[in-house]
Amino acid sequence: MELRFQDSTRTLGRLPLMPSSPLPPTDVRPVGLSRLGGVFCFDPFQLYRVGYLTSPNMLVLGEIGRGKSAFVKTFLIREPTSSTSILILDPKGEYQSVAERLWAERLTLAEGAGLDPFVGVGSSQRVLAAVMVSIFRLLYDRSPLPLEYLLLQELTTQLLEDPGPITLIHLVDLLELERVGSHAGSEGVRLRQELYAQLKRLIDGDLAGVFAVDGQGVALGARVVVDLRSFRDRRLTAFAISCLLRARIAQFADTEIPAGFVVVDEAWSVLQHADSVREMRELFKLARSYGASVIAVTHRLSDLDAESAELVKDVETRVIFRQPREELVQLGNTLGLSGELSEALATLGRGEALWCIGSHQFLVDHRLTDGDSTLVDTDAAMRI
Repeated sequence: MELRFQDSTRTLGRLPLMPSSPLPPTDVRPVGLSRLGGVFCFDPFQLYRVGYLTSPNMLVLGEIGRGKSAFVKTFLIREPTSSTSILILDPKGEYQSVAERLWAERLTLAEGAGLDPFVGVGSSQRVLAAVMVSIFRLLYDRSPLPLEYLLLQELTTQLLEDPGPITLIHLVDLLELERVGSHAGSEGVRLRQELYAQLKRLIDGDLAGVFAVDGQGVALGARVVVDLRSFRDRRLTAFAISCLLRARIAQFADTEIPAGFVVVDEAWSVLQHADSVREMRELFKLARSYGASVIAVTHRLSDLDAESAELVKDVETRVIFRQPREELVQLGNTLGLSGELSEALATLGRGEALWCIGSHQFLVDHRLTDGDSTLVDTDAAMRI
C-alpha cells in the first residue's frame, strides 16, 4: 500500500516524547509514519493477543479539520480480514462511502425506523429497570421523582412476571389496569394516567414510528453504518444510541456476530446523557470478553461531563490530534500528560497525532492513499 503525506506540515521533531519501544512487528492496518522511523501499524486485536494491550478500546480527540475523521475512516478500511464485525454510529451522515468500501449495510434512522426500546433486556430486572427510567427521561426530560420511580419499579416487576415478550403495547396495557399504582392512593392513580398518556406518544403520537410497539424492531447485521442525522432531538438520539448499543451487546454476548469494532462518532453528543453513558460503560467494560474494540471520537474533553470524562480516562489507547490551548490543562490532568507534552499538542499539524498507548507514546504522521480522497472528503459541499 503506497502512502502519501496529507499535507506538507511537519512538527515531527518538536514533541518531548518519553522513550518508547516500538510496537510489536506487524504489517496489519498501516496508519502512517512514526517519529521512531518506519511505517506505524496498529491493530488492537493483534496487540491484545501478544500482551501489548490490556484493553482494545480507543479514544480519538481532535479539533475540526485536523484529520481525526480521515484517520478513523481509513483505519477501518485498512483491515486485514473481512470477517470482523463493524457498527458505526454516524450522527452526521458522513460514513456512506465507508459503508460501501466495507460492504456494510446502511441504516437510516428516522420516523418509521422501528427501534425496539427493550432490545437486549432479556430477563434481567436490573437492565429492564434502567430501560424504564430511560424511557421516562425521554418522555419527561427529567429523572423520575420518588413516587414515579416506585411506579416504574412496579411496572418492571409486572413486565417480567407476565408471560410473553416485553413490548410497548404490553407496557401500555399494564397502565390501563386500575390496580397499578393504586397502593399510592389518588396520587399513584394520577401518575399512572399521566405515564399512560406520555407512552401513547410512542404509539400514536409525535414519536410514533420511531420505536417498535410490538417488539419486532430493526435488526442489526454484522456490518452496519447507522445514519442518525435525521434525529434532531439529542435526548432521542441518545436513547436511540443506547438501544443500538444494547442490541450490539446482546449480539456479542450470544455470539451472533464475530468480534469487531463499535465506532461512536461525535461521542460528545452521546456521552452527555446518562442512558447512553450507561451502555457505553457496559461495552467498554466487557469489550475484551466480547472481542470488541470501541472507538469513541470527539473534539475536546471539555465537551464531556465529569462522569463521561472518567469513562474515557480508563481507555488505554488515546489518539490526540491538535487541541486548542484552553483545553491543555484539563487534557493533561485527565490523561496524565506532562505539562510540556500537553503544551506541544497545540502545535500539531494537520494529520499529525500523539498516540498514547499505555505508558508508550508515539508521534504519527497519518497518511492517505491515492484512493482515499473521496472517502475522507468532508468539505465537498464548500466547493461550488
